[in-house]
Amino acid sequence: MPSKKKTASLIGLAALAALATLSLGTATAFAAQQDDGQELQRLESSKMSLAQAVQAAETEYKGKAVSASLDMKQSSTTFVVEIMNASGSQSVAVDTETGKLTALQTKDENEDGENGAEDAD
Repeated sequence: MPSKKKTASLIGLAALAALATLSLGTATAFAAQQDDGQELQRLESSKMSLAQAVQAAETEYKGKAVSASLDMKQSSTTFVVEIMNASGSQSVAVDTETGKLTALQTKDENEDGENGAEDAD
């Protein structure tokens, strides 16, 4: 049977681990709230709504949007809209300040080469 001193030490270590986990969770939640606040601020100051960005991408690429998201990595507020049409799918960046639409390289193009066909060995 473990000694009382050893048991007390184990309980103390467990309590410290629980506090560290709680502290990390609180820090993560705080960081997520800051990110949400930054995203909201960028959205409120943008000249184009998500619905307008989707409409512009659907019109330009003659397809239907299947997903859309805010891209916080860009310097200006940008939505990325995934469009499906007869040719397949295409990701499109929509700059909400200028209205400029830019086709993004798709994952398949990165992996398969320029024309989307797999390279033969």
